[in-house]
Amino acid sequence: MAGSPAGRRLKTVIGLLVLTFFAEFIGGNISGSLSLVSDSFHVLGDTFALGLAFGALTIANRRLPTEKMTYGYGRLEVLSALLNGVTLVAASVVIFYQAAQRFFSPPDVQVSLALPIAVVGLGVNGFAAYVLRSGKVHLHDLNIRGAYLHVLADFGASVAVIAGLIAIRITGAAIIDPIVAAGISVVLIVGAARVLREGAGILLQQSPHDVAQLRDLIRTVDHVVEIDDFRLWQICSHMVIGTAHVITDVESLEETEQISNRIRSLLEERYQVKHLTLQFETQKMWEQHTHDVRHEEEADAPGDPG
Repeated sequence: MAGSPAGRRLKTVIGLLVLTFFAEFIGGNISGSLSLVSDSFHVLGDTFALGLAFGALTIANRRLPTEKMTYGYGRLEVLSALLNGVTLVAASVVIFYQAAQRFFSPPDVQVSLALPIAVVGLGVNGFAAYVLRSGKVHLHDLNIRGAYLHVLADFGASVAVIAGLIAIRITGAAIIDPIVAAGISVVLIVGAARVLREGAGILLQQSPHDVAQLRDLIRTVDHVVEIDDFRLWQICSHMVIGTAHVITDVESLEETEQISNRIRSLLEERYQVKHLTLQFETQKMWEQHTHDVRHEEEADAPGDPG
């Protein structure tokens, strides 16, 4: 991962974002621009997500699955995404609180200092989005996809900061700065909520796809009669696990290999389900089993008291 083209792109973007964070945070505090400080935390969220994603994926790729860690360390991606989301929410709350205080007594803003830094931040975010997009790194990992969306949102936030600073210079209305800062904090919370929702869904083993739709797809395979006890969940954003009980109309289970290969191929090609456990049962076996279960339930049912 670290030496791959994707890894080099990530390291380049992370280095640029770290420099941008410190420039905006320090410059915002010196100039008195809360909107620039809020934008720096937006940059920090991007940096944090990309850094954790890089570290988690590096560990996951270097540490192979073991008898105790049978799926490897892919869950590090989800844990780091949740940590990033919580950090963004905390930063958003602090910024919004400070914006509310400054709304009633806005301090003077040194636009001549804050504006050049904001322009540099805009350029860095645009370049970071281009680098991630050009390598299509953002398509494969929850953290990187979230950070890519954050970079795009931060690009818009930088535009808002620049527009606000220009408006302050023209009008002298310092109240524009906390208004822009509050708006950016809302964008931060929305982005964090999205990452938290996706990460929590994986930890709670929420199905990444519509199970009913996949069940209908499997039914189109020749000799498949019914799908029972079909489950899907994720270890991380790029590892989908599935189990299914398949009833077929073949005479013996030895004839199910071709059916199994077809089901696995369909689900992997269309839904990226790469780990699938299938249990086969012939229709005769299934009907007999269903009959036995129904008979046992009737036997265990309480008798008519009348």
